[in-house]
Amino acid sequence: MKTIKTTIAILALSIFTISCSKDNAPSPAIATELKIYDKENPLPEFLTKANLNNLVPSSPTDGKQEIGLTFKPLVKGSITAIEIKIPFEVSNLIVSIWDFETQQIIRTETINNMNSGTRKIAFITPLTLIKDKRYVISMNTNSYYTYRNVAANVDDYPIIIGNIAVLNTNYSPDTVTNPTYPSTIFIGKYSGNCSFLFQQTD
Repeated sequence: MKTIKTTIAILALSIFTISCSKDNAPSPAIATELKIYDKENPLPEFLTKANLNNLVPSSPTDGKQEIGLTFKPLVKGSITAIEIKIPFEVSNLIVSIWDFETQQIIRTETINNMNSGTRKIAFITPLTLIKDKRYVISMNTNSYYTYRNVAANVDDYPIIIGNIAVLNTNYSPDTVTNPTYPSTIFIGKYSGNCSFLFQQTD
């Protein structure tokens, strides 16, 4: 009888040990792959697709204007940098990103020490953009390049570049000293050379 009890106790201990071993076994590794998307600058290809190739630099004597373009992302993502090229030096260049619907600024960045004819990339705290929501990026300056296409018309838009749709180009018709929503649409003309780096997140 004692032998039977001892055997039952050993069997119970063995089952308990096996159960604990299974509970403490390391979980199988779950394979995860983090997709990193390329950064996109829509401006160079936009200028090509829109045939905006007649380049004219502004003059230092011109008054400041708010100039830029309207766009929407076709996927969720972020603006990670501002990219600028201007014809003559400016110490502090103000770039604004606007909500198209409300015409309110959602981000302003000051780009310092812009040299003439030199492209500059200024990395910023990422700004999340909503898929299919319309935005405007513009700069307040009298130093800019103007590109023209005399054969253009409003039906040429939108122009799709990667994950960005350019809807039109914008400017403020009057001289402005502070950031002002550029409500007037250019046809066959773009002033600026103010762009951004966009990176898809989903």
